[in-house]
Amino acid sequence: MLRAHKNNKKNNFIAGWYIEDPFICDNMIKFFEQNSSYVERGNMGDGEIDLNRKNSFDLGFNSDDNREPLVSYKKILSEVLELYKDKYEYCSKQQRQWGLYEGDNIKKDPKGGG
Repeated sequence: MLRAHKNNKKNNFIAGWYIEDPFICDNMIKFFEQNSSYVERGNMGDGEIDLNRKNSFDLGFNSDDNREPLVSYKKILSEVLELYKDKYEYCSKQQRQWGLYEGDNIKKDPKGGG
C-alpha cells in the first residue's frame, strides 16, 4: 500500500512514501468538495492572506476528527511515520514523543497557485 520514494536510498533523514491506494486520495478530494462550506483561503499562518506567496484553498480538520476518509488517511500516515522511525531509529529514541497530534489541512491549489 506504500511505495518508498527513490530519495530514501540517500539516508539523509529526508524520506517519503507514496500512497498507492488511489481510493484514499480520491476520497480525500471528495471529502474536500463535500465540505466546501468550511473551505477557507489559505493563509500564511498568522491569518495574513497573500496570494503572491500562498494561493490555495484549505479545509482544516482536528487530529481527533473520526470521519472517513480522515481516519483512513491518518492511519496510512501513521504507517509512514513508523517506517520513518524504523529507518532512522534514533529520531524517536531519547527524544520527546512525537507523532500525529495536531490538526491539519486538506489544501487545494488553483492552476498556477500554490
